[in-house]
Amino acid sequence: ISDEKSGRLVWSIWGDKKSTWFGLEDGLARYDHRTKSYQFYHSILGNSLGSVLQIYHDSHNHLWLVSNSSGVFRYNLKTKKFSKLSFPKKIDDISLSTVVEDNQGRLWFGSLYDGLIVYSPKTKSFKHYLRKTNKNISDSISVIYKSKKGDLWIGTVDAGLIKYDGKEFKLYSIKNGYPIQGITNITEDRQGNIWLITGDDELLMFDGKNVHDFTSTTGLDQQTLYSIIFWHDELWIGTNRGIAHLNKNAKSFIHFGNREGFKISECNERATFVGPDSNLWFGTINGAVKINPNTLDEFNYVPKVEITGLKIFLKDAPITGSHKLPANKNYLTFYYTGLYLKVPEWVHYQYKVEGFNTEWSPPVTDRFATYSYLPPGKFTFKVRASIDGIHWSETPAQYSFIITPPFYKTWWFITLAFLAILSSVIGGIRYRDMENKRTRQLLEKKVAERTLALQKEKEEVEKAFKALNESEKKFRTYTESTSSGIYIHQGSNFKYVNKAAQKISEYSAEELYTMNIWNLVHPDDLAIIKERFAKRVQGDMSIPKRYEFRIITKTGKVKWLDFTGRVIKYENKPAVLATVFDITDRKQAEQELMAEKERLSATLGAISDGVLAVDKEQKIILCNKQARKLLDIDKNESLTELNFTDVFTVIDETNLKPLENPVAELFAMDGNKRVENVGYLIGRKNKRVLVEYSVAPIKDKKSMLMGAVVAFRDITDKRRMESELLKNQKLESIGVLAGGIAHDFNNFLTAIMGNLSLMRLRVKEDEKLLQRIQSAEKAATRAQELTQQLLTFSKGGAPIKKHANLEELVRDSAEFVLSGSNVDYVLEVDSDLRDVEVDAGQISQVIQNMIINANHAMPNGGTIRIKLKNFQYQGDASLPLKSGEYVQLIIEDSGVGIPEKYLSRIFDPFFTTKQAGSGLGLATSFSIISKHDGYIDVQSEVGKGTRFTIYLPASKEKPPVEEIKAEGHAKGKKSKGGLILIMDDEDMIREIATELLGQLGYLTIHASDGKQAISLYKKLSEDGKKIDLVIMDLTIPGGMGGKEAIGELLKIDPEATVIVSSGYSNDPVMAQYRKYGFKGCLQKPFKLEELGKVLDQLGLI
Repeated sequence: ISDEKSGRLVWSIWGDKKSTWFGLEDGLARYDHRTKSYQFYHSILGNSLGSVLQIYHDSHNHLWLVSNSSGVFRYNLKTKKFSKLSFPKKIDDISLSTVVEDNQGRLWFGSLYDGLIVYSPKTKSFKHYLRKTNKNISDSISVIYKSKKGDLWIGTVDAGLIKYDGKEFKLYSIKNGYPIQGITNITEDRQGNIWLITGDDELLMFDGKNVHDFTSTTGLDQQTLYSIIFWHDELWIGTNRGIAHLNKNAKSFIHFGNREGFKISECNERATFVGPDSNLWFGTINGAVKINPNTLDEFNYVPKVEITGLKIFLKDAPITGSHKLPANKNYLTFYYTGLYLKVPEWVHYQYKVEGFNTEWSPPVTDRFATYSYLPPGKFTFKVRASIDGIHWSETPAQYSFIITPPFYKTWWFITLAFLAILSSVIGGIRYRDMENKRTRQLLEKKVAERTLALQKEKEEVEKAFKALNESEKKFRTYTESTSSGIYIHQGSNFKYVNKAAQKISEYSAEELYTMNIWNLVHPDDLAIIKERFAKRVQGDMSIPKRYEFRIITKTGKVKWLDFTGRVIKYENKPAVLATVFDITDRKQAEQELMAEKERLSATLGAISDGVLAVDKEQKIILCNKQARKLLDIDKNESLTELNFTDVFTVIDETNLKPLENPVAELFAMDGNKRVENVGYLIGRKNKRVLVEYSVAPIKDKKSMLMGAVVAFRDITDKRRMESELLKNQKLESIGVLAGGIAHDFNNFLTAIMGNLSLMRLRVKEDEKLLQRIQSAEKAATRAQELTQQLLTFSKGGAPIKKHANLEELVRDSAEFVLSGSNVDYVLEVDSDLRDVEVDAGQISQVIQNMIINANHAMPNGGTIRIKLKNFQYQGDASLPLKSGEYVQLIIEDSGVGIPEKYLSRIFDPFFTTKQAGSGLGLATSFSIISKHDGYIDVQSEVGKGTRFTIYLPASKEKPPVEEIKAEGHAKGKKSKGGLILIMDDEDMIREIATELLGQLGYLTIHASDGKQAISLYKKLSEDGKKIDLVIMDLTIPGGMGGKEAIGELLKIDPEATVIVSSGYSNDPVMAQYRKYGFKGCLQKPFKLEELGKVLDQLGLI
């Protein structure tokens, strides 16, 4: 669907019986079903269409076109005329992305950053909904869908799902417990369930109460999801692989794409439509796809299935021959396959083992099934296959087998065992009968003897009977709980103790009956126990029936008892009936737990990470000091009413969109995977802190999820340090490049400036040409300054530090830069300001850069505030500095400020927002300060100004006495003449130097590197010819440079006059040339005057 102006990408589709409309990347196309031809629209009413994101048909037979470059157009299908909808000025109509008509005939437009706009065609009026007026609204709307009930479902980019029922808006999002965020598509099934696609490529179903995730369970978790639509209650989805259809029986998707042999490209977002002929349309990146699902008979094909292999205890076994297996060979894995070569992934399987289970397994795509530890018996494994989950193999593949029982379950073993037991029983019965007979005879004899004595014992029996009745009464009263210690005590004496009580106290009943009960009670608990006993006996009901106290056992052990007692009547006197449990182990565990809790509390209080724990309802049950600080929870505030979602909100550090609740994310995975991420934590005071957080599950002994532990730390300083490290690495990398470029560029400038000097000498009478030459020299000088900045990045740009007074450098730089400006400065200096050891030239360059920027930031004038302060750094302010003493230089303006998005880039080389800027000023400053072991920081606010703070190490030495040297001058002096050896690897340098020295009356000889220069010098010296001066290039790529050559040359002639020349002006050799044996230095690029000045200083002019 394209012409010479349109791409093939289709964003939207709508059609009727006469024509089908397509929203394209660069316009609109209408396909006429009668003429079978296309008509293309690239502009409407003089407005370029751009991408048409939606084509919507309303109840008045109008088409509404939403364009991303021109706004909204209406097409009347009856009159065939276009019109443009004009929105209020405060609404940006090119930000609109979706439109739908409600039951009142109003049109609802969704904007990507202007919220919801409602247009009434009747009144031609607009209504605007924004988050600031309704907390349940989002300003970023991606899609609007009208349900069969007439409700509007609104998908947002950042706030979840919104429902509008005609009266009010209701928000379903992570904040109120619904895992919904970043909606891109919405549709509805016949049951009224709402189906969603999210920006995280999740397929969700919302039934009004719960959210169900179908992404991983249906095999969509590795795909990008774009569009969704129902056809006859069948779900179809457009993906990056093509089109996917939900097979409800197999509970998985069947794909139609290039992998499966269909010419279907990646689909586009929301580009779906069901035509009047019941055909299904999808928009793709390469046109549109029309599908008639009724014609897809491919699904009715039933593949043939075969069993291909068998493993017993993971070892291959034959599937032919005897199928009789011993009892210990009962771990079986069956392998099978269904033959469908076109798309093997479509085949699903069901299996069962008859004799073990009767139901078919759920449909699976795995081609194996495992049964472990089958019992003895006869079994048949069956497997069948299907494409659509409805039509299955009529004749399943099967394999019959027998698992024999172990010997102890065979009939012969059971029979023998039965006979042996029967024989033992009969023998036992006979023996018992004989014993009973002898016992009966003996008893009859004793009864006769006893009968005579019973008469005499009648009174004793009656007395004993009375005691027995009382004892039985006591027994019935106190045997309800025999596993616990039970006793009766009256006063200080035990009246009854059971065996459990004896075991607890380690005393026998006899010992307990004779001892004082209070001797058992621990001395520390004795007073209060006696007091409680006395009050209870007197009827004081305020005394608790249950409490805990300690006893000392017979062996001296201290035991804790859980005591429950009540007052009873015993022998007509008050007594206490008590039940006690030994809770010593529990108490010990509580003490250990308390100690562990104290240790945990101390540990959590000492660590710098925030730690909190939540239960299954996300209630906070533990929170350490650092967590309270990061979450803005007062130290005295109770945690009992706080929910995790109330205090822990994180947003993405790059796009600032809300991130999923990490605890909810962990619970959704049943705690099987730790959740880790980085984002901005939004505190209760709306303070934004960059944190790194991790969530781990809390499980009980049965591995059931009980809650979660959240650990998080403030990584703002860590990121800052990483940023500084990256910045230094970038500067170091570019320094290598810059050094080489500047060196070569200085060589070129030497030739240019030298030739310009010669030309200026020879055209003194031609004023116009002389002006042109002077203009060219100025341009070359500016180029020289640029290379000087580039050299700051190179390894040769190390500072040559000398003792300096920073106040003088600041005053000189400020007065120089602000001379003639409408901006003034104020300097505040500590009275005892420390000196510094710096490269004065480089630091002046830094100060001038800062003041120039401040001057430019205040075009209407103002005052720059400059402060110089002593600063003691203890290593506690998150600065990338060593502990020690520093001088702090603050340069602050009240200008336009720097936008936040640029703050992280202002020190990057070649980054500038000025039309005439080089992008090297601040980068150079940063490099210089870093090489001085210092640091430069910036804070800025748009409209209020910018503050640069520079830290430089304070000097530990006293200022040296300054030496003043007089410099010679070559002007007006004549050359003494002589021979000069020029050593340089560039032909043009040697040539221009020869010309310039010729103007000064000198002859020259040339060498391309150090070895050649040494050889020439040695040869001429041996021939008796004197070389008055040697000019050596410091660096010779691939050869011996001046630094190495000077040593060898001085061995030949210790009195040799040698000067060093280099484009690396900041190289230590250039600054300390005498230390290396040179008599002078000549910086490239140089002119005739500078060359003459050096010769004059050496006494050669």
